[in-house]
Amino acid sequence: SRVSVTDCSSGSQQFTAPVKITTVIHKDLLLNNYGFDISQNHPLSIASVIAGGPADGKLMPGDQILKIHNEAVEDMLVEQAVDIIRQSEDSVPITVLRYP
Repeated sequence: SRVSVTDCSSGSQQFTAPVKITTVIHKDLLLNNYGFDISQNHPLSIASVIAGGPADGKLMPGDQILKIHNEAVEDMLVEQAVDIIRQSEDSVPITVLRYP
């Protein structure tokens, strides 16, 4: 059997793979929030991040949410995800997929 090998060394790669990021967001106790909003549609993603808030520099708008508190969110309703975040005491571990 013949095996064809594609030479990938010529030219620059157009596609860059998404990066999985896990971070812990600490609640802003004065504002009583985590400084980000979740989009209303699937896949769940970060809609916005408050400048200077707890999530600033950790999450970015467009990040696709994979897990909240190590719980997969792919089959969750937005309301369920928001409830998990609201019930968090003072910090929430969140895993996102970031597309370059």
